[in-house]
Amino acid sequence: MKRIIFISSFVFFSFAVLHAQKNIEYSLRIVNTEASCTNYEVVDGSGNKVVLPEEVQSSLLCPSLLNLKGDTLCFRDNNEICIYLISSKKTYSLFEVFPDIDGVSGPVWSPNGQRVAFVVINQERKHDYTDFCRIIVLELDRNATVVAKYKFDRPVNFVCGSICSSLAGTDFRFIDNNNLEYIRNENIEKRPGEKGYVFIP
Repeated sequence: MKRIIFISSFVFFSFAVLHAQKNIEYSLRIVNTEASCTNYEVVDGSGNKVVLPEEVQSSLLCPSLLNLKGDTLCFRDNNEICIYLISSKKTYSLFEVFPDIDGVSGPVWSPNGQRVAFVVINQERKHDYTDFCRIIVLELDRNATVVAKYKFDRPVNFVCGSICSSLAGTDFRFIDNNNLEYIRNENIEKRPGEKGYVFIP
């Protein structure tokens, strides 16, 4: 399946604190582009390639979801959405998606870094979706363990190419630690482009 990349910035509170002493900057570098696919590698501040576990490195080949901030890499591994800490060399699974969905957005983080949200696009409303998008909000502890999961089916705006995605930080974002704002899909008849809101207790 063809894939496109969605890169957005985010902050993770405990990881930032735990690994700030490293003072190492990481970035994504394009290795090559083939048709509509782009392959990446992670490099340090000196431009040296960072050696990653095989499953993480493979996620950088024509990625459908890729996000790097500090030493925290967010990626999709088949049907799992994961984060990998470069400094500690640990991978954490956040949640799984059905293989027949239309796409998953990049992440947005709450101001305190304890919650992260994604939008899953499922235009045919399979798997008991009541709308064509589902906002997934996860609450994490300091060990990156998911301690709470919230699901909100809403008509979030998205675009489709080879896959579909909502634009993190624009189509949806945290207003504060308990409130998330989204833009209603611009192609629906009822109040297209207006802002909607969800409250996370």
